[in-house]
Amino acid sequence: MGPRLKPGQRIGPGYEIASNIKVTQGGMAEVYFVRRRLGARADPIYPQIAAAKVAFAQYDGDLKQEARLLSRCHHPRIVRILPAVAGTNDFNGWIDDAAGERVPFYLMEYIPGLSVEDYLAIKGRLPLRQALQIIRQVCEALAYLHRQGIMHLDIKPGNVMLRRARFGNWLRDPDAVLIDLGIARELSRPDSGKLAGTEGYTSPEQLRMIYGDASVRLDARSDIFSTGVLFFRILTGGLPFASPAEVVDVSRPTPRLRDRGCPAPQEVEAIVSTAIQRSPAARYAAAENMLAAVAAVRLPLHRGRLLTISMGGALAVAGLSALAGPLGSEFARPSPAPTTITAEAPMAIEAATPPQATPLPSPVLVPSPSPSPTATPAARTATRVPTRTPTATPTLTATVAVTASSESSPGDGDR
Repeated sequence: MGPRLKPGQRIGPGYEIASNIKVTQGGMAEVYFVRRRLGARADPIYPQIAAAKVAFAQYDGDLKQEARLLSRCHHPRIVRILPAVAGTNDFNGWIDDAAGERVPFYLMEYIPGLSVEDYLAIKGRLPLRQALQIIRQVCEALAYLHRQGIMHLDIKPGNVMLRRARFGNWLRDPDAVLIDLGIARELSRPDSGKLAGTEGYTSPEQLRMIYGDASVRLDARSDIFSTGVLFFRILTGGLPFASPAEVVDVSRPTPRLRDRGCPAPQEVEAIVSTAIQRSPAARYAAAENMLAAVAAVRLPLHRGRLLTISMGGALAVAGLSALAGPLGSEFARPSPAPTTITAEAPMAIEAATPPQATPLPSPVLVPSPSPSPTATPAARTATRVPTRTPTATPTLTATVAVTASSESSPGDGDR
């Protein structure tokens, strides 16, 4: 499908579509790069560049729900939404697309940088120090979201942006921002909202709800599970579970980092193991608990010195010269689109092929087959890493259903 909005088309207060190339497209919406119009009145609320998430007409309600939840969030670790009407608290707007259909949109801040998914496509896995910092920052965002009474329900590498810093090495000291509340729900209304999730990261209870188990009630611990899977993926380059059937099979042992070639310290192994327990009662009770555990990890460095992951946000580092060297090339490779699972029509469960656990070889320059979700419209070839702001991940819809027998019988063996 071609772009539904045209370059120069006005959108929101003082903005226009900057390019006919969509930043990204998902199953529910498209994201466009927008800029302030020449001559638009300066307003401190509205930055010079931003992003617009434009939903397909049938997902009007979902976009409004996402905008409403985002408008309650004011935290540096969560993407910021902008009012669609200047001087108001109205965050939903409408715009006519190329076919003359009136479609909903909202505006949000533009985040320069890469997603964790993009970075893993380059490096395969991340060093432990960086992984701990990213997970700590994700836990900070989740702790805030949960205090606001919101469950994210789609924690995955593609929904964690690493903001590019003006100074310093932004990849060595990542600054993570959580994005995309497209399927988020209120903790007080766990049965409301769209039934969906990303295969490989969705919790067992969320899967059972998608499969039609009406007895399941979601809570914040579902986000804890997905964060644990994210931690596992960052450290090993692969997913802990090979299929949805394996996720819900309580007879199988909990996957371990060391079995996937990651000799992490015992306290890190314990954090990941606790977070990805199939039973919610066996996980951390709250994001604050997982945050405290991550912040308490002390990493040995050369000369017997220690590295502590700080609760306050900055890293307290002893002996900077002992840290890992440069992270290597920053040339982007296209990242695979995760599979979205919904509850629209039943089909058989198929094992998802997890990403390989071995590190990728040194990246080479290759043409980019598709626009990077947050790349600026001018940079579309194999050049230095473009800046990006994804909010809708191009996904392959897979509808699933699980019978009682498929939940109780073991799936594929651990890899």
